[in-house]
Amino acid sequence: MTRESELHGLLLEKALGRIEELEADLAAARGDRRVAVVGMGCRFPGANDPDQYWDLLAHGRDAVVEVPPDRWNADAFHDPDPGVPGRMCSRFGGFVARPADFDASFFGISPREAASIDPQHRLLLEVAWESFEHAGLPPQRLPAQTGVFVGVSNVDYREALSAQGHAAIDEYFSSGATPSTAGGRLSYHFGLTGPCLAVDTACSSSAVAVHLAVRALRAGECELALAGGVNRILTPHESISLSKAGMLSPDGRCRSFDAAANGYVRSEGCGLVVLKRLADALRDNDTVLAVIRGSATNQDGRRSGLTVPHGPSQQAVIRDALRDAGVAAADIGFVEAQGTGTALGDQIEAAALAEVFRGDRGPLVVGSAKSNIGHMESASSVGGLIKVVQAMRHGTIPPNLHFREPSPHIDWTDPPMHVPTTVERWPLDRRLAGVNSFGFGGTNCHIVLEQAPDEPPRSVGTSADRPRHLLTLSAKSAVALRDLALRYQTRLADTDSPVAAADVCFTANTGRGLFRHRLCVAGRDSRELADHLASWAADWSEVPSARVEGGETVNGCAPPAAPKIAFLFTGSEDAYAGMGRSLYTTQPTFRRVLEQCDRLLAERRGGPLVPAGVRADLFRGCVAGDAEDGDRGRLALFVVQHALAELWRSWGVAPHLVAGIGAGGTAAACAAGALSLGDALDLAAGREPAAGAYREPRIPLVMRAVDEDVGADLHERYGTEILVEIGPGISGRGRAPDRRPLRLPTLRPGGEWPGILMGLAHAYVRGAPVDWAGFDRDYSAMRRRVAVPTYPFQRERHWLADRVSTPAPGGARPLTAPVPAAARDLRREIESVSDGLPVLTGGVRALLAETLEYPGPIDPAADFTDLGMDSLMAAEFRERLQEALRVTVPRTFVSDHPNLDDLLTVLAEMLGSAMSSRTTPLHESTAP
Repeated sequence: MTRESELHGLLLEKALGRIEELEADLAAARGDRRVAVVGMGCRFPGANDPDQYWDLLAHGRDAVVEVPPDRWNADAFHDPDPGVPGRMCSRFGGFVARPADFDASFFGISPREAASIDPQHRLLLEVAWESFEHAGLPPQRLPAQTGVFVGVSNVDYREALSAQGHAAIDEYFSSGATPSTAGGRLSYHFGLTGPCLAVDTACSSSAVAVHLAVRALRAGECELALAGGVNRILTPHESISLSKAGMLSPDGRCRSFDAAANGYVRSEGCGLVVLKRLADALRDNDTVLAVIRGSATNQDGRRSGLTVPHGPSQQAVIRDALRDAGVAAADIGFVEAQGTGTALGDQIEAAALAEVFRGDRGPLVVGSAKSNIGHMESASSVGGLIKVVQAMRHGTIPPNLHFREPSPHIDWTDPPMHVPTTVERWPLDRRLAGVNSFGFGGTNCHIVLEQAPDEPPRSVGTSADRPRHLLTLSAKSAVALRDLALRYQTRLADTDSPVAAADVCFTANTGRGLFRHRLCVAGRDSRELADHLASWAADWSEVPSARVEGGETVNGCAPPAAPKIAFLFTGSEDAYAGMGRSLYTTQPTFRRVLEQCDRLLAERRGGPLVPAGVRADLFRGCVAGDAEDGDRGRLALFVVQHALAELWRSWGVAPHLVAGIGAGGTAAACAAGALSLGDALDLAAGREPAAGAYREPRIPLVMRAVDEDVGADLHERYGTEILVEIGPGISGRGRAPDRRPLRLPTLRPGGEWPGILMGLAHAYVRGAPVDWAGFDRDYSAMRRRVAVPTYPFQRERHWLADRVSTPAPGGARPLTAPVPAAARDLRREIESVSDGLPVLTGGVRALLAETLEYPGPIDPAADFTDLGMDSLMAAEFRERLQEALRVTVPRTFVSDHPNLDDLLTVLAEMLGSAMSSRTTPLHESTAP
């Protein structure tokens, strides 16, 4: 062999090796093409969440009703003769109640802007929040690279606003009533920077939105995706047109694939799914509800008519989706069909299905949720997708309504196709399904789903679980907190669908947003937690205050800023036999730190602190009075305190300063960084540390011989609000909620876990930044996310028609009232009194409320953006201030002073001596 041929051989071998590497990479990449559904939310006719939706489907209920009077007068627009102008053949539809209602303040939207926002946008905001909560992802802490893909077609609200004349057109008309901003509003509110699209392909809009989200996740354009669609029916215009086109069912029933099919029923709703690459979802221990294996989309192109379905294109899109999913047609057990109930549409779709799924296979089960809830148009296909996800999870296929006689225009034999009329078990062991969606403009989409992979067996762990659990709830208002507590009480007390208390607490603590109104409940099991919640709700007060109910419940309102926390390392006078034993048994972090100390002691002094097997007696010396056990008692106290401090740190509660009392000073010095752990162990064991062992503490360190007035001293000198006792403490000492700082004892004889849990509960309610994921990190193998209640929105009516009257001849009237006389003369009133601050406070607050159209009292500490003020309102508010006060303020004045307290303080200084004699605190002033 020549050298040249040898070189060619080496190059070929290298090339073949590289090809194998690339093929392996491709195979791995294809394995990662699967996308997990990790959360869902919906508001469909007859169902406010995915579980209610499944209940409606599984029990075969019909959610189609007569058109409600808040849409239009069904009698006035109904006529069985489709040729009558301005009339429609149907008086039925599927509706989601109260389209005018919206919790604007929850989303930081002013009432003034809310009235101009399309109810579709409002519904998307609420369902998006619920979807993220359903996924166990706190909506306030989503990955920035989250994509938003929304199917939306309807412009009814925009039409309704325009129909009211020019007076209805305000500065929020363009952003509030435009489909293109539907997705952008979600990205804006949640702070998401991934791709964001509003998709309009008519009836296939939400399916195409999901398809695009899957593609974006596969391409790495986003880490997480929210996809789905929305539809709201507010005017009769579209129904009149579709009735003239012969598409609507006169008797208001979608009879999918039935011989009596006579058209479809218009309906509305919103459905969203939270998507994540499957590999990422498994890595993050997310609950995988189902897997999207593949999807495809295409167009009908030129055919017999723009709105006429095209069978060959439907076949092609299904085959493309199967190819993308890497599955055979014979593997599909169920197809959620378009199934609108139009005779021609059903016939063409059934023929396309027969062509694709023909062959050696069992029956193909076909159904359509439209028979239950109607055709939600731009939201219809996500309704079918959520139905399939729920069917896979339950292993059953729900019945199709109104199917009496199979259509004679469909070949039901090749392949054998079957429409279920009762609940049926999934036809194949492997659950794979397809979702059809065809837009009447010709855009088709098909999605292939597979059941979720089996969950790994739940580990029992190496430690016993906590003997008590802590449930934390929070809301934006006291009323919402009460409603949320009642929802959880109902869930925990549900014996038909029991759930582990630990899992409910884990899901609520780690998977929900954080707000100022807070409630903590401790209990051993679900029943005990439910009883405490019921007791608290029965004695509920709208005025929040930190209080204890039976030692198990704490509620209050956290301050805007996180409090300063001090760790107080107590002395040994309150030590007791067996101190820390329950923590050693049930808390791995505590045990690891303690055993680390034991190993370090063994290295430094030639032997362990205690012999193996008698570790439970480690803390006996803490209460021994004889000199023989004195050193051992001090050493044991240090080890317990050090482990307890590290336990609190692992929960996210870190001190701003530490204080030590008597024998607790050694652990305090270690916690402050003044002593290394080894040197602190030597000192606790009665040996002097080496020269140079003491260092400058990393955080302030205070030493005391006794603890008399230590809390008051730390509050006065350092501003500490919470004092966490690290070590044994007297039960109940300093627990009064109005004490400053709030002193939280932890270790108590016979009640270590209750003491620690309630201490943590008080800290959380007072605003301490608790890391609830860290709180359960040692138990992660034992925990599961479970279905728990979502946020109870406090909705109010926001409708532009309520505030806009017919404009007078000659022009439109302004939407906002002119500056009132009291505000225009504010300067004169201020100058006429010795203390103008109350007048200033009331007048400025009135101007702010008028600018925002805010109906209730305004918290002077609330950020203007949380009240819904945007740049347009900020500029208007500034102009009003200048006009009323006759002063010039900078253009950035409102953004530079973003709450009423700050702004009033600066205004008072600007207005001079009349304001200098301030005697009334701003937060106590009363608005007129």
